Amino acid sequence: MIRRRPAPSRSSQTEVNPKVIWILQVVFILANGVLAMWLPKHGSAVMWHGRFTLLAGVVLAMLFNRPAPAAYAAAYIAGCEVLWRMKKADLPWEMGKYATILILVMAIMRAGKLKRSLLPAAYFILLLPSCVMIVGGMRPDEMRESLTFNLLGPLALAVCAIFFGAVPLTMQELKNTLVCLIGPAFGIALLALETLEANRFTTFSDVSNATASGGYGPNQVSGVLGLAILSILVYLMLGSPSKMMTGFMFLLLLFMLRQVILTFSRGGLYMALGGAVAGSVFLVRDKKQRTRLLVGGAVLSLVFFVLILPRIERMTRGAVSERYGSLETTGRTELIEADIDTFFHNPVLGVGPGMGAKNRLKYFRVGTAHTEWSRMIAEHGTLGVLSAVCLFAMVWQSIRRAPTPQEKAIVAAFAMYGFLHLSVDATRLVAPSFAFGLATVTILRPRRRASAPAAPVVPRAAGQPQQPRVAAAR
Repeated sequence: MIRRRPAPSRSSQTEVNPKVIWILQVVFILANGVLAMWLPKHGSAVMWHGRFTLLAGVVLAMLFNRPAPAAYAAAYIAGCEVLWRMKKADLPWEMGKYATILILVMAIMRAGKLKRSLLPAAYFILLLPSCVMIVGGMRPDEMRESLTFNLLGPLALAVCAIFFGAVPLTMQELKNTLVCLIGPAFGIALLALETLEANRFTTFSDVSNATASGGYGPNQVSGVLGLAILSILVYLMLGSPSKMMTGFMFLLLLFMLRQVILTFSRGGLYMALGGAVAGSVFLVRDKKQRTRLLVGGAVLSLVFFVLILPRIERMTRGAVSERYGSLETTGRTELIEADIDTFFHNPVLGVGPGMGAKNRLKYFRVGTAHTEWSRMIAEHGTLGVLSAVCLFAMVWQSIRRAPTPQEKAIVAAFAMYGFLHLSVDATRLVAPSFAFGLATVTILRPRRRASAPAAPVVPRAAGQPQQPRVAAAR
């Protein structure tokens, strides 16, 4: 009997060699570092880079049936947003949010799926009724600016959560998505290093340092570097394809840690650490992951505290310990008090998006909110409280739905980053919106092949010779 060779499955036909994938990932990250250093300030090249990124994202969202290319584009934009601002690109200030919303909405429409969209949609819709409070109180251009500044971030968050909650990604696609964010963030870290090296006599004190942040806002640079650090940790947790890739990611992690600390903006480091701790709570429940977590954490801690931190201490002349050991909130406590006061005077609809600045100026020297949670209750009232409840419920639903400790750790890690970012820097970046999207992601695992059924056993009569067994056809 001639056995037929089994036909290869579709997945095996299109499967890419893992060695090729990780090499391409390394090349992508390094290429983005070179690109960030090459792009000039005030030059048209930065503008065209942003426009090409948007165009490429739209094309990827429309041409491919799989949602992964749209996720790659959104991740890349989340990493590039601060880079464009650092390079003073001739682009809309909220380019990152506009582009993310457009690309992911197109991908959602093409996929035709709106699974698990109720809570994210409710989170944003509940913020809309209070918009009537600013009608007549602002000029049309001021009204447009206020709505854009305060509601575009929540809209991007809702769209990201709907997209990632509705369309699953494979493990490899999720890794690729993380790499697409890490690449441009590496470029930002290189720019910060270059600026600091060009100003060797920079003085560090107990405030954030713009020079060590590439000459740009330390809060935003720190925030995106924190998300990149967390993405590297999640990538390693998902499993590195080779020892060389593990070593590369480990060195990249140490470099990112050094640069985020030198910004002296504590938020990014705390966001990354908070996300790592939240994910570890679930990883310790898995024996294999627990061992990897303990060994990896021990090695990272040893290298950081023995090699990296002492050098930073000498460079900053001890200012780093004073800065990161301080519990000073740099005015955020006063801004929260102002928002709470506004809420109690306007408990139903609040004062409207952007109208809370007037009361904040009574408490602090700036009127813009740094804490999204207090801004929501001040400017949206009770509906803002319900909107925040929807956001927490969305994360809780994602954690309960995740089938494995590993997937629960992904949800917890990125959700914690998002919560902390909204607590420190509100929605100034698209990064927290993208992080909340990753917190709702569903990992598509390959189906196990069903084993061939056993050949039926035919009883034989007494004295009858036993028939030879025939191998079941595959």
